[in-house]
Amino acid sequence: GFITAPSNADRRRRIREARDLILARTPAERCAVVITFILGDASLFTTAERRLVSTERRQHNDMVLLRAHDGAAASDPSHGGRAVAEKALAWFIYAANHSRADFVAKVDDDSLVNFPRLVGELRAIA
Repeated sequence: GFITAPSNADRRRRIREARDLILARTPAERCAVVITFILGDASLFTTAERRLVSTERRQHNDMVLLRAHDGAAASDPSHGGRAVAEKALAWFIYAANHSRADFVAKVDDDSLVNFPRLVGELRAIA
């Protein structure tokens, strides 16, 4: 699960491209990694963010909106610093209840994951 913000469409695009480029070399591994982008409560998005996320969700089907804060809101601007922690906790609860994956991780959308190495490391301990 990649923690992301509604406006970080470019980061999500780069992560998808990296996954597709790397895993295209090993098509059998395609199912070994599932990317999910984690966003918080859409009621805190701007109208433009809601449109962007809605369009992207329809196109890629790899985003979840969870009951967590998603950054600074006009009602509580100090809350933005806790948004990543809230989304991470909400992600692990969601994954525990909605995934059959052997392993679940949390990554920030400004990080690049070496997917083949990750799969190899996890297979070595499974």
